Amino acid sequence: MVQVVGPVRGAVAALLAAFWSGVFLLLLAVRRVMRGAEALQPRRRPRPALLDDPALGTHKFATVFGGIKLHYVEKGDRSKPLLLLLHGFPAFWYCWHYQLKALSQHYWVVAVDMRGYGESAKPEGRDSYDRQLVAQDLFHLVLSLGRQSCTVIGHDWGGIIAYELARLRSSLVEKLIIINAPHPDAMEEVLQHSWDQMFRSWYIYLFQLPWLPEQVMQLDDFNMFNKMFHENPSARHHYPPEMVDAYKYTFGEPGALTPPLNYYRQNFGWRWHRGEPAQVARVTCPLLVIWGERDRALSPLLATMAARYADRFSVHLLPNASHWAMMEEPDEVNEAIRGFISGQ
Repeated sequence: MVQVVGPVRGAVAALLAAFWSGVFLLLLAVRRVMRGAEALQPRRRPRPALLDDPALGTHKFATVFGGIKLHYVEKGDRSKPLLLLLHGFPAFWYCWHYQLKALSQHYWVVAVDMRGYGESAKPEGRDSYDRQLVAQDLFHLVLSLGRQSCTVIGHDWGGIIAYELARLRSSLVEKLIIINAPHPDAMEEVLQHSWDQMFRSWYIYLFQLPWLPEQVMQLDDFNMFNKMFHENPSARHHYPPEMVDAYKYTFGEPGALTPPLNYYRQNFGWRWHRGEPAQVARVTCPLLVIWGERDRALSPLLATMAARYADRFSVHLLPNASHWAMMEEPDEVNEAIRGFISGQ
């Protein structure tokens, strides 16, 4: 990889943000003219029945440090080892529906809505979504569940928070499983050297702006979810219309968009492009990275780069899965999780 000089990198990031903001402002204007105000306002939906499917578990709430209320869905025997499942963006607890059903046969599975998502609390201000604060929420959640340690599984943003939790509270994380999420220091390193990843990360630069990203996400009744879940043709059967509708319902609730976007605004802003050295955060517990190789947002380099920051590292590659590996290859992902936890 050829190093991308700091000032040049910052200039390119600013240009990408300006370019995409112009593109989407024009798109919003065209949609407004062609389809009227309804193009910019998602329709309100009743709560989809699949979110209350008892086969997925029981909905519960816990109030953690600072008065933050977290919603989670649990399934399985509470006497068995705890698996804490952390979703990414734009998702919520339901992205783990395959794992809730399959892994609860041998584990106590808890799928959380992280702060700012779904039915959990949504504190105001971008600084409320600093990754250390989110990690501390989850530390206190595990304690409130009566456990001192657990296996943590994180996808996308949930993976980044899982890395932070392992750094801040290493005694809590027995084993760490990451699905299509970069180690934060590896991401900084790749962005310093890879034009490819810079251009893959175009949306992150757009997300630094106020107002506009929220409007783009909900454009044409959240058509982004239709496109996002159908980008891998071989996996479309995993995304039935009722599931896509559940995502539109969840993110279409009042005030549901800005908090998730604030994760990017608070943690992954312009500081990425100053050329500052990464603050290495080692993972001391066993680490498994599961990676869908058709991920369009993340460079394949990131799948194995986490090894540089881990004492005990293994990787499981999925050639036919996209970013949403746990939904597109659930049987293989679940088997990899079971084997890693049991040490086989």
